Amino acid sequence: MAVYTLYKKPTKKKQQSWSLAERLADQYGHHKTPFRNKSGQNFAPNLHLGKWVRLKLALKIEPKEIFIKGEINDGFDSWDISSNVNFWKIDRISGTEPPHLEIGIYRPGSNGVPNSTSTIDFDYININKSDEDWNAVFERKVKTTKYDRTKAGMDMRFKCLADFASANDITDLPANQEIESLIANLEGNDYYRSQRQIVKAGISKEAMDANKEALVRLVNYEGTNEEYCAKPVIVGGVDTAAKYTDEQICAIAKTNGLWNNQYEDERVWVREAKLRGLDCIDSKAFETAAASFSDTKVCDKATAPHGDARKWLADLKSDEAIFHIWREEAERRGLSCNVIKD
Repeated sequence: MAVYTLYKKPTKKKQQSWSLAERLADQYGHHKTPFRNKSGQNFAPNLHLGKWVRLKLALKIEPKEIFIKGEINDGFDSWDISSNVNFWKIDRISGTEPPHLEIGIYRPGSNGVPNSTSTIDFDYININKSDEDWNAVFERKVKTTKYDRTKAGMDMRFKCLADFASANDITDLPANQEIESLIANLEGNDYYRSQRQIVKAGISKEAMDANKEALVRLVNYEGTNEEYCAKPVIVGGVDTAAKYTDEQICAIAKTNGLWNNQYEDERVWVREAKLRGLDCIDSKAFETAAASFSDTKVCDKATAPHGDARKWLADLKSDEAIFHIWREEAERRGLSCNVIKD
């Protein structure tokens, strides 16, 4: 995936269809600006089919140059517009049209080899003019977040949940002190939090047991707070899975402690398990097993190769509770496992 900056070639434009790539190429040239992660790997759209990613671009238009800074973030990794410079500079070609944005997919192929049809969905598009000093914009890392874990956002969602609970005779919600503790412990955290992790962050086990689906949904809500407040609680789950017990759901949703995400008929059960706030693992059994392993084995289980070093699997796949158990065991022993902090 890349940003293609089109510029008009200094020739008279003819009244022709834009539907053919070769005709477009006769009139327009383009600069390709790739997105790469810290390991130098390009962003691969085919690995993110059916998933939401966040794209942020910052542009500065000068008479002779265009500056671009951007980031793609899928919640686990990020890809910058360039891995070795702070921004991308493009020389403007004489005779170009006034700068404008066209948002979508450009992949028509050619007459001889047409590309297959593509579809892209946008949940929202936000374009702002910045009055900040441009150097400051470049120096500040583009940061996107998957979840709103700010105090204002969490307070708003908890208030909406409390109002809904009061109107629907729902009891045993967390106390204010538990909520404040949770908000403080999740500040700056942009990873999926399971039922077990929410309890560790401050919510009592009693409140979690009474309203686990609602609390897991609140903490991990990916839409706007207004959308959440329109429906703070979802009754039931996926139609084909909601009638089954927790044990039955987990037996299908996980194998050897890992979510079964390969096929859609498996992902139905995974979504239902997460909606119910289930880890689907025997935490005590895995913690006991982890404590008996050697330091080398613990590091192998807790990390994965990342460039010349390694990265915590709990960061790469934050919704897998088993990886958090291995990481906690490594940290309990004081092991770095060759993980370099960002």
